[in-house]
Amino acid sequence: MNFNIRLGVISFALFCFCADVHQIVAQQKKVPFAVDRVVQAQAIVVDKNKEENLRKDLPVNNFRALGLDDLISRSLATHPRLGKAGFVVEQAKGYHYQAGLYPNPVLNLVGDELGDVQGPVGILTIPGISQEIVTASKLSLGQAVAAKEVDGANLRLLEERYELIGSIRAQYIAVICLQRRAQVYADLVQLTETATKNSQALFENNLLPKLALLRQEVALERIRAEELAISAQLVAAFQALAAVAGDLQLPPQLLGSLLDQPVPVYDADQLRSVVLQIHPRVRRFQVEIEQRTAQLAKANADVIPNVTVSTGYVYQGQNKSHDWTLGVSVPIPSWNRNEGNIFAARMGIHIAQKQLEVVQLELAEGVAKTYQDYAAGLAKVKQYQEKILPRIEDLYQQSLKAFQQGQLPFNDITLVQQNLVNTRLEFLQEQERAWQAAARLSALLMEDQWPPARQK
Repeated sequence: MNFNIRLGVISFALFCFCADVHQIVAQQKKVPFAVDRVVQAQAIVVDKNKEENLRKDLPVNNFRALGLDDLISRSLATHPRLGKAGFVVEQAKGYHYQAGLYPNPVLNLVGDELGDVQGPVGILTIPGISQEIVTASKLSLGQAVAAKEVDGANLRLLEERYELIGSIRAQYIAVICLQRRAQVYADLVQLTETATKNSQALFENNLLPKLALLRQEVALERIRAEELAISAQLVAAFQALAAVAGDLQLPPQLLGSLLDQPVPVYDADQLRSVVLQIHPRVRRFQVEIEQRTAQLAKANADVIPNVTVSTGYVYQGQNKSHDWTLGVSVPIPSWNRNEGNIFAARMGIHIAQKQLEVVQLELAEGVAKTYQDYAAGLAKVKQYQEKILPRIEDLYQQSLKAFQQGQLPFNDITLVQQNLVNTRLEFLQEQERAWQAAARLSALLMEDQWPPARQK
């Protein structure tokens, strides 16, 4: 059922005394009748053209509609959260490249026995060059560790993307609901202001008691207070939407009619299973386990020492000979066999495995709580659509007919009308609850097309 709030507004107008006062006064001069009959004569349906003009005059209708997909597309292109995550990916790529680079050779210029009496020049080793030879595939193992860091950064970027999309969807829905509430109360204020003026005229012509006029004035001020509160909330909510979307210059706009569509359908068991398999946070910690495993392999390889070879040209000033030097040096792994780093790497694997289990439990809990809100809201939305709204509208129509025939007191028809408006506002509240939970679920499922195409 589409959300037609107009019917609620028009129904409320029936008790707002929108009759032509002069016509009522003229009738009073001809035929005396009780106050209840005056109220009955005033209870007329607002003209459709007049109601449409009221709608067009509302400030909220002066804005062009902003679609959810358009807002998300703009946010994905410019939001600093994604920009930051993207730079983290590039940073990890830099570390990955650096991890595979070979050590640079070392140039030595050495002078020994300078100023010797037999040869003041001494012994010169110019140049001497040494090079560290990396053994046990340590460079490729180091790159493997860094590659997993790149994978983790990419998954973090993906997680940020869908967290942002889910936040935008939820706040977008919140603004839609506030705009609809603002529309309701803007209509009610204008109708009730007209009613209060007519009530004042009736009171001045002794056709309405003072107590009834005071009740009308109190009702008007209450509706105005609600309108002011919702207007303030709407401004703040749109500012929050602009901040969530990453565009503080986003002007206030009327949003699309997302709530007129059916609430997306999700299955609890399938939902949890899919989330625990595909969610970027789960995959990120799976990658971390692989990274810790690669770190363990690198720590074991570090036990094998690298070899340093050196060579150089030697000039001996004493006998003026030209010689060469050649050397090989290897650390002896006697006191340090990298035991601490190997043990730490093993513990890192266990930590990553447990962290994966923690993440899966946290996600399962989050899915369950979100689905709890979703299921409760969806059940109420269906109940309102199928049972409550049709019956209360039927009750209102029958009550209105009885009221017009003089079979129902004014206070009773007023209660029915107020109940109809309140019921529609409650329905809107449950729609918001179900849709916002569905928006959070869509982020967990990484849905790009949302609402998803309706299954037949």
